[in-house]
Amino acid sequence: MMLEKAPETHLFRDLISVEDLLSGLAPRHRRSLARIEHHSHFAPDTLVFDSHDQPEQIFVHRGGKLALFRNDRVEDLLSACPVGAGCIYGLVEALSGSDFKMSAKTITESDFDVIDRDEFLRFIKNEPELCFRLAELLSRMYQHALETIKAH
Repeated sequence: MMLEKAPETHLFRDLISVEDLLSGLAPRHRRSLARIEHHSHFAPDTLVFDSHDQPEQIFVHRGGKLALFRNDRVEDLLSACPVGAGCIYGLVEALSGSDFKMSAKTITESDFDVIDRDEFLRFIKNEPELCFRLAELLSRMYQHALETIKAH
């Protein structure tokens, strides 16, 4: 599939990173999360996840270039999340039970930590501080979305 570069957008600007999620929390939270992550390596031109699919996994991007797109048009080349920054894909969808709103395809060899959705949901049920942090981050995303809508 040939991807056409679209005008730059801010569609994916508010991704949550692992650092955002764990910032200010005890080191045990990082260790607990690491226990349920599984490292995966993807070759170039590999579809990591597809829009409209139900997320069975959450993907933490650890390295490589990734194209995010809808309808075969590249929307953003991860300009909002530096390579290796640990951006989390599928988190909102996993929590809400909704489909992916975008697709992701590797441009270069890429590394991810992959977390099974059900394992992650069990994990956060046992970590109230992490649940509160996640709620705070999602609330900020929601507020930013409202401000963006009002500005347009």
